[in-house]
Amino acid sequence: MKDFFKRIAVLWGELSVTRKTVFVVMVSCLVLSSFLFYQWVTKVEYCPLFSNLQADDAGKIIEKLKDMGIPYRLADAGQSVMVPQDQVYELRLQLASDGVFAGGGIGFELFDRNSLGVTDFERQVNYLRALQEELRRTIVELEGVKQARVHLVIPERSVFIENTGKASASVVLSLQPLVKLEPAQVRGIAELVASSVENLNASDVTIIDLDGRILSQGLYEEPVSGVQQVRQMELKRDFEKQLETGVQALLERIYGPGTAVVRVFANLDFNQKEITRIIWGTEGVVSSEQVFERTESTTPSVTPVGDLNRDDLQPYINTATSNSSEIESIRNYELDRSEEREICAPGRLVSLSTAVVIDGELTEEQQAAVQQVVSAAVGFDPGRGDQVTVSSMRFDTAKLDEMRSEMAAAEEAQKEKEELEKRIAWGMKALGLIFAFILGIIFIRTIKSILRGPDTSFIESPIPVNQMEAEIDPYKAKERVITPEEKVQKIAEKDPEIAVQVVKAWLAEHGGEFTGPAK
Repeated sequence: MKDFFKRIAVLWGELSVTRKTVFVVMVSCLVLSSFLFYQWVTKVEYCPLFSNLQADDAGKIIEKLKDMGIPYRLADAGQSVMVPQDQVYELRLQLASDGVFAGGGIGFELFDRNSLGVTDFERQVNYLRALQEELRRTIVELEGVKQARVHLVIPERSVFIENTGKASASVVLSLQPLVKLEPAQVRGIAELVASSVENLNASDVTIIDLDGRILSQGLYEEPVSGVQQVRQMELKRDFEKQLETGVQALLERIYGPGTAVVRVFANLDFNQKEITRIIWGTEGVVSSEQVFERTESTTPSVTPVGDLNRDDLQPYINTATSNSSEIESIRNYELDRSEEREICAPGRLVSLSTAVVIDGELTEEQQAAVQQVVSAAVGFDPGRGDQVTVSSMRFDTAKLDEMRSEMAAAEEAQKEKEELEKRIAWGMKALGLIFAFILGIIFIRTIKSILRGPDTSFIESPIPVNQMEAEIDPYKAKERVITPEEKVQKIAEKDPEIAVQVVKAWLAEHGGEFTGPAK
């Protein structure tokens, strides 16, 4: 082994500067190509493990990944943690089971840890923290909510009712892109929080988004006129938009996409009314009746006749009888009366107007058919004074076609660019492999030539002077005769390496001694 390295050192020392430079460049290129090829083969694709993280949450996740020995990368200014693609789902489950996840806090599992010497104040604070976290977890599960924070204010209990404070809560929501919560959804969140906290009214729950907009404003109190008008306009526009979308989808199924335009105007009454109607009939109705009946009758009687002081009184017998009866009737009459009570809720539809324009030309029969279909779709009611108008005309689609062509051209250019980038990448990789292969072959051949030593085969068959002269300059060789010393000098000037090899060959033949004439 020592002789091998010694020979390598001797051969390296015998190389010219040019060959040394070429050798170093070749070795460097070979090492670099091998390194790049290894990087390409072992390249790992990273995918987001968690996104939109807070600083403390990202720190917990990174610390856990370091303990597990998992490689990671940070993106989006530290808000996203990237891990190898083949380990994403496994790591999510493992981090979730370990209690380390995005936005994770300590819920009621905090009380699973038995600790001695906990004061009432600490127990109350821990309960507040756990309740806030449990509410946060529940709110985050709602559709459209990306992240949330809950803050509760629970006053201390007092033996006197008048000294008891008022509980309140605030919720900060981070919504998904292009998501807007409806008032009913905001009310649901407020009711959820209020039902979870003792002595908390839903009207005392404030809900805001990340832009600072109060989402719960006016839910439980009489709003000011400006806010009320804005809300009424939103309800009106949502109702109109719903009808427009349904009718347009129906017509586009018939005539094709982009061939129909639908506009709906709804007249809504937002006044709340209570109407009481009393209807009287035309004929009287007996409401009450009283009947009194009285009957009298007389019976036969004996009456004495004569002087009462005398003893010769004679009885008089009256045999006549009499009967009498009396009937009294009292009737009370009232008119027929019916009472109706009607409560009109806000948002009652007063009238509806619908306009439809179809691209192209329609016959009268086709327009009538479209009008009938649209009337049924919007709930046409002639009693309200609803209107449905159907027209047909050619649409000016020049600008739209131009935009579509530009978008198609841009998409095609993007696809071509991506395809070209892929081809260039694969081409560069192929060229790198070919270049590395060629460098390897050249490197191996160079090593073999160095290990074999100088090639002296040309000494066995020396080249005649005339032939060498003709190879150098065949025209000048015919002009004059050049001395051997001049020929050797020209050969040495033209190719110094060959001259060196010739001298080495001479030295080798004479045993390292040269007895020729000194110059």
